[in-house]
Amino acid sequence: MRTAYGIYRGLQIYLETYANDPELDEHFKSGVQLGTGLSSLMLSLLPSKVMKVCHESFKPNRANSCEAACLAELQPVDEDKQDQAALNTMMAEVPRNLKKIAGKSLPIEKFVSRKARKFASQNHRLILPAIELSYFFGTLPNAPPRLQFGAILPRIESHINSLAQSTPESYNHGSGYWDDYCLAHFLRGVALSFAAYPHEEALITEEDYKAYPDGAKAAGEEAMGSFKHLLEHAIDIQLDHWIIYFTHYEMGRLYSQMGDNESAKHELELVMSGKTLEVNTQARSQGKYSMESALMIRVHAGLQAIKEDPRTRIH
Repeated sequence: MRTAYGIYRGLQIYLETYANDPELDEHFKSGVQLGTGLSSLMLSLLPSKVMKVCHESFKPNRANSCEAACLAELQPVDEDKQDQAALNTMMAEVPRNLKKIAGKSLPIEKFVSRKARKFASQNHRLILPAIELSYFFGTLPNAPPRLQFGAILPRIESHINSLAQSTPESYNHGSGYWDDYCLAHFLRGVALSFAAYPHEEALITEEDYKAYPDGAKAAGEEAMGSFKHLLEHAIDIQLDHWIIYFTHYEMGRLYSQMGDNESAKHELELVMSGKTLEVNTQARSQGKYSMESALMIRVHAGLQAIKEDPRTRIH
């Protein structure tokens, strides 16, 4: 319940910020509003004792994690100093508010906590955090092609162009260039792949068929190109090693959509093998990477689907 409330709280802030954006999908807006209303309704039905606990947990914790990450993207570097100071304070509170359930922290909370620490170490900035979170929360895959091409991809391309005009030495005081570079190309590949082969739950209209600049097949090939280009620089990643493993998964999913399930199995089995896939093993001191358990569930489901029916297409 806490996780759901935090997700919809962050999405509601996103909606309010882009309320006048004509590209914002009506179904997406209504879904966020429905989820926000239902989560609030469910909270109101809880016993008073439970509500007291929820108030201690919700107020400074889960909701603020998503809210802070989204605001980190929406806040330009040179904007109002007071707003920036408030954002800095909010992001600084995220790691301190990490809670454990049955002795374990939620993977998504640990992930956001790491992002908050990265925000502090990178001169109070992150690259594309709202789109990055939308990937893990499942909203990016469900966006139809008109939104991928009309809103999401232009924002990603803008950051890629900025990175191309910089160098690893001059970027952010000499740190974080390749992590941001690989993240931007990963998100570009994901957006293009779901534009080429929309998720089965995406609501497709006539406008979507007009959105492709060069056709769906070309978008899929571009997505694969982004993933392969990213892996060429995987050795340079310092912190966000999860990108490498999720890239192999997304390549497997994309191969499956293209009808090449042998290549799909190869990519998925690489992840499932448990082998260290990054070349620069010294950069990751611990055995696990962010969101590993969530990825393993996806990989297992994909391999099982291919095993049961070789004609299947992994979504």
